[in-house]
Amino acid sequence: MRGIFLDRATIQAAGIDFTAFDNALEHWQHFDTTTSEAQTLARLQDAELVVTNKVPLTRSLLAQNPQLKCICIAATGTDHVDLKAAHELGIFVCNVVNYSTPAVVQHTFGLMISLMSQITRYHTLVFEGEWARAQRFCLDNYSTNELLNKTLGIVGYGAIGKAVAELARAFGMKVMVSEHKNSVSLRSDRVPFTELIRSADILTLHCPLIAQTRDMIGAPELEAMKPSAFLINTSRGGLIDEKALYEALMHGSIQGAALDVLAQEPPSPLLPLLSGQCPNLIITPHVAWNAVESRQRLIDELTYNILAFKEGKQRNKVL
Repeated sequence: MRGIFLDRATIQAAGIDFTAFDNALEHWQHFDTTTSEAQTLARLQDAELVVTNKVPLTRSLLAQNPQLKCICIAATGTDHVDLKAAHELGIFVCNVVNYSTPAVVQHTFGLMISLMSQITRYHTLVFEGEWARAQRFCLDNYSTNELLNKTLGIVGYGAIGKAVAELARAFGMKVMVSEHKNSVSLRSDRVPFTELIRSADILTLHCPLIAQTRDMIGAPELEAMKPSAFLINTSRGGLIDEKALYEALMHGSIQGAALDVLAQEPPSPLLPLLSGQCPNLIITPHVAWNAVESRQRLIDELTYNILAFKEGKQRNKVL
């Protein structure tokens, strides 16, 4: 079986063992990056199995490659693959789940603590010389808060959401879990989406990007949040209306935000959120997932998916 990896550089890192993965197929072609649809089309020729982390696979690309049998997504999110087209064309699609849960939970709380303790803002002041010029032993330019007894609102209650909830309780936080937005029913362990938005001291997103969740946090939701609330997103950038978030931060509608993801990645340098004007905004470059341990689990799971497909098994099936 002939396979290609369209963006291996997105996973490759020092200390990652690819041996089993490389031996999973008889014929491989590896590309560090694939940057255009034309390039993807050229590289898909003759491939029966394709591995993609973030390279889009559109209906047009899939339809022009009838030899393609399997798409292995080197991630949990599937929004860059036309799943409906793959299903109609009889192409098996699998992904990898739960490989990065410890790293994403760790990053989520790193961002949360950084916001609550104003770590990045105080760090900046120190290296601007403010502490050295101070008349007292400490700086108190920014107020800080404890996590204890704060209400954490979680949107998306899969493996990562549940792990975030568990750790939040260890900090003494009160945990609320949202029902789906616009849902007409309410599960016993959930609260209505609108109630959670109004009640949360910290709102954290852990759901996939699908049609129903795109821009789920927009101007109405940001206006409904407490002025003292913080917003965290380590899931998918498209969950938040970035223009609305910029306006909310600039006008003080919420106290702050921390993002590991943006709607366009890499982002445009002209994105207002990157202007440096927004108070109490932390942005990290989609790194929550990429601990060395997470990358190794990802490669191992990809290998198991490929070997299972060769044996006629449908492991981690998306469609």
